[in-house]
Amino acid sequence: ATEALEGFQTRKALQESLFLLKKDVDHYLYRVKHLLDSQDPAIIYVLSTVLEAWIRLLAPFTPHTCEELWATYGGKGYVSQASWPEADEKSEELVQNIIKDINQIKKMVKGDVEKIHVYLAPDWKWDLYEIAEEIGKPDIGQIMGRAIGANIYDDKKEIAAVAKKIGREMTKTKYVGKIDENQIISDALDYIGEETDDEV
Repeated sequence: ATEALEGFQTRKALQESLFLLKKDVDHYLYRVKHLLDSQDPAIIYVLSTVLEAWIRLLAPFTPHTCEELWATYGGKGYVSQASWPEADEKSEELVQNIIKDINQIKKMVKGDVEKIHVYLAPDWKWDLYEIAEEIGKPDIGQIMGRAIGANIYDDKKEIAAVAKKIGREMTKTKYVGKIDENQIISDALDYIGEETDDEV
């Protein structure tokens, strides 16, 4: 929504703010369906945080209604003067992509799966992404030179292979910074197992 508004794409910003966020909320409720009856304080916190951000996101499109909602749900001052919400880590996207990947691999294997193992990216690959982000363009030579100079990893061939991949991806995806894959996946293990019907 932020990128769309910055590019004066108000219709896209509204769609992102209203419909896609609603879809994300529905997905979250699906993820925690087994806890909804328990009045879990964590779920209440998440939903109230999302509601507060949602009101701020919709304020440019429905200002009067959002001012009323803001006042009703305890917002300070006017919503039109509140700070714009900032995007957080892409943790749920990581979890959903892992589930899709597992299910695709299971289709290719076409056999009984006893256990699923998820391997995390080593730290040096994150360091390589950081270097590529600092350089700002898909210049493989410059990325490799900086990586070797910083001594992020001993195997130069593997650095070259990953640098080429990063160079191709830079034009397609936006790097959001290092995320704690271990924590995100560990927190979602039960859910991933549920969605893939296997032990993970």
